[in-house]
Amino acid sequence: MRLLNTQTYELQEFFEGQIPEYVILSHRWTHDEVTYKEFRKGQNKDGAGYRKIMQCCAFARSMVREFVWIDTCCIDKRSSAELSEAINSMWRYYANARECYAYLADVPSLDHGRDAVLRRLRSSDWFNRGWTLQELLAPPAFVFCNRAWEIIGSRDALCAEVSAITGIAEQYLRRFRMSSGEVTTVSVAERMSWASKRQCTRSEDQAYCLLGLFGVNMPLLYGEGGENAFRRLQLETISTSDDESIFAWCGSPSMRSSASSMFASSPSAFAEATNIHQITPNYTGSLYDHEFRLPYAMTNKGLSLQGQAVRVTKNRHTTATVGLYMIFLNCFDATDRRWPVLLQALPGHVQSFKRVHTELSPHQINNMYPRSKREVVGMMQFYVR
Repeated sequence: MRLLNTQTYELQEFFEGQIPEYVILSHRWTHDEVTYKEFRKGQNKDGAGYRKIMQCCAFARSMVREFVWIDTCCIDKRSSAELSEAINSMWRYYANARECYAYLADVPSLDHGRDAVLRRLRSSDWFNRGWTLQELLAPPAFVFCNRAWEIIGSRDALCAEVSAITGIAEQYLRRFRMSSGEVTTVSVAERMSWASKRQCTRSEDQAYCLLGLFGVNMPLLYGEGGENAFRRLQLETISTSDDESIFAWCGSPSMRSSASSMFASSPSAFAEATNIHQITPNYTGSLYDHEFRLPYAMTNKGLSLQGQAVRVTKNRHTTATVGLYMIFLNCFDATDRRWPVLLQALPGHVQSFKRVHTELSPHQINNMYPRSKREVVGMMQFYVR
């Protein structure tokens, strides 16, 4: 790990077991950030990026901190191996820091008054970026700073405001940790919902910025496209988790013809999943029992999934209902209803299905296919393409 000395401005490298105490910066990238190469050669010192580094060092010194990690100058992005290692280690970098400083360049100084500062905080671009989600959640201590490097408040002190901005419940802002060996109680779908309205400059980063949030590692393949990267993230997630809420998503009407997979194409599909809870064998918070299922996994025929199936009959909303089934996931929403998924049999393919009506919410699916239109058929094997 490469750290910047806040007093000498030297970049120093440390190996596992030798890393000193350090603080870490979270910020919104601009066009003139200073790269590792430029910082080492003393270039681009007139830009806002270099001033930000110097101001961060000064702020850290005022807090009696000797080392700081800043992504712009501490990662040599010319090396794809180093970049991949850094991105896969990012959650750990932030979780192991003594504290994190979030620099919000679009929030004015305290001279403008507390109310004006908080108003601008609520609309800061910092909250719209994909990478800043893990930077907000991972550190043990966290403070927000304005453009003058004045402290607006800590994450705990501003918990109510930050919760309203991000949609993350206060309890998770105060105690959410994904450190080694700890299992979070927050469902996959709810964590996905936190990222659903955030943006990344590169489409693949909508998946790469979430690696730490789901405790997975995977190689970076810039150029694969955002949808492929997000699919790989979901595949890595189900390889270590049986949380079926990962399938509890619904897309926009424009996805109607293209979304036939059990997997979502982007985090935006989870925008309405803020109150999805997993039903586990020992869970007692729902009206429903956990439905036993054999482990699901990807095969060359698609996602292999077994479940108690319900055949649904034709109604005025559909033209083809032959081989149309409904299964219920082991998760429930705010209305205490299990999440339904509609699967349509593929002609000429034994046990092969595609997911349909992904644009519909659970409430709309239940209205479209009320109990009078359902017939329980028992356990079935599905391969969803």
